[in-house]
Amino acid sequence: MDPRTIKALAELTDEGRFEQIALAVLHHAEPLCAAFSQQGVNAFGKTRASPVDNIGFVRAVCPAHMVVAHHTTAAERGLKAKWMAAGPRIGDILKTAEVVAEERVRTPDLKATLFLTTNREPDERLVRDSVALGASHGMTVEIWSRARLAHVLDTDPAGQRIRRVLLDIEQELLSPELLSHLSTTSLESFAPVHERGVWIGRDLDRRLLQSRQPVSFIMGESGSGKSVACFCTMSQWVAGGDFALVIPEDVVDEATSLSGAILTALQRLHPQLADTPSALALASTSRPLLLLVEDINHANNPSRAIEKIARWAAEPASGERRGAPAWRILCPLWPSAIHGLPDSARRLIEPMLVQPSPFTDMDGIAAVAAKARVAYKSISTVGCHALSKALGNDPLLIGLHEFGGTSAPKEIIADFVERAMHRCEGQTSRPAGELRAALSRLSVEMLERCRMSPTWTEILQWPGLHPDLDAIRQLVAASAVVRLEGRSDRQVLVFRHDRVRDHLLVDAAASLHSAGTMSDALLEDPFYAAILGDLVYARLTDEGLLERVSHSNPSPSSMPSSARHTERPHARNWSRWRRPGSRRRAIASPISAPSAMQWP
Repeated sequence: MDPRTIKALAELTDEGRFEQIALAVLHHAEPLCAAFSQQGVNAFGKTRASPVDNIGFVRAVCPAHMVVAHHTTAAERGLKAKWMAAGPRIGDILKTAEVVAEERVRTPDLKATLFLTTNREPDERLVRDSVALGASHGMTVEIWSRARLAHVLDTDPAGQRIRRVLLDIEQELLSPELLSHLSTTSLESFAPVHERGVWIGRDLDRRLLQSRQPVSFIMGESGSGKSVACFCTMSQWVAGGDFALVIPEDVVDEATSLSGAILTALQRLHPQLADTPSALALASTSRPLLLLVEDINHANNPSRAIEKIARWAAEPASGERRGAPAWRILCPLWPSAIHGLPDSARRLIEPMLVQPSPFTDMDGIAAVAAKARVAYKSISTVGCHALSKALGNDPLLIGLHEFGGTSAPKEIIADFVERAMHRCEGQTSRPAGELRAALSRLSVEMLERCRMSPTWTEILQWPGLHPDLDAIRQLVAASAVVRLEGRSDRQVLVFRHDRVRDHLLVDAAASLHSAGTMSDALLEDPFYAAILGDLVYARLTDEGLLERVSHSNPSPSSMPSSARHTERPHARNWSRWRRPGSRRRAIASPISAPSAMQWP
């Protein structure tokens, strides 16, 4: 038993508080006490005069069975009088005997059980005498001493919940109530930062909620609504009373089993949690535990992590029997994340892939209308359609767009960043230009160091940013463009969206190129293919840049994102520069354009 519990019980002098604890334990641990009402404590937790503290009748038994309880914090030397006194102030056993005798007038064959609880340890003579005195009046006496109460409070998950609420000792065993609480906490930690009022229901939400396959990889480009759909699914799951948990990508990286990953994720939310029982033991095939893998694209080795998750579907977790699992996994990923998979792994995950449909015209109209409602703007359906089409039916651009601002797709993100700098200026009195310069230098450092999701500790150690740290702290506090996420010992810098980050990295690459300081290593790194593609696309007339990039990085993997949301003539220029046989070989391989690129 936990000495903290023994000590806390022994030190209780508040009769009302002790009665709450004892009654909660009896309600949970003793089936006979399920029907107890509470006569001895009022609604404010204070004791009141009553022949008994609790009384009730066991349901559906014959003969009738009455149960009674008395609770006390009396000192050990006063326990005998409290329980057995026969003088003018009779003890609890004789008080109960009078109530039982009165009831037996109506029910002669009535059975009776008396529960005596105490935060002391009665001596063996008092235990024997109390049981004998009860028996002489036709009652069974059950004594719940401090040790017996503490055993339930320490070794039972529900008991530990009682202990946490009433004794303020943190819960170490997982109970349904704690898992439900952690589900809500986990859900809020994953919530996308932008306004929830602008989200719309999509077919993907329904597909994810109704799916019965153990693992679903939601594959789509950045900004296609994967994370929002997963969050909406998890929200409905938790709102329905089921359990759910977000598992960060680094937990998947390090886990050797699904059970281990679940435990680690839970312990990050509740560090006091012991290793057992497993969350899977509280779930079932009819009410599975929903697991949402966060940011698998940023894992140290996304391909390996994806294959690991896929193989979990074929293996029962610890403590599970084979058959339908008591869990489901949702994992958003980018198409590029599966490029490094071997053929066997590709075949394994193909049946698990779920691809969001592009935003339709109707989706775009609904999204613009929702954003207008949140902004208290009046706009017609025709106006919603026109604006959505101008933004390429792109959910991210619709989300970032501000009414009255630009509706040119290629300027939306830049306009969003500019507005964020001025809002931060209003909050901090630091000039917007100074904030923007600090953000630019941060982007340059990230680019040069190949750190797309640096920890705050890393940022503090980058000498080039020391003059900008106060400005960066203010940007983080504002949380419009960048913010910190994760545990306090490993907080990670994340951006409003990956495409916002990439926009800033393209600006950083342009600064390095203009200053003549862009390294060959950066140019040759395939990881920066899309960034370099966007830079080249923005500077198609810069022959020096084109030559240098085409010779250093001949096979980046994706079309520059700016080409997906711009006018047809620029896309044609890109195509001419990319034409087969050109000496400027592929900066980016053409891919199937999203709906935003299907010009009329």
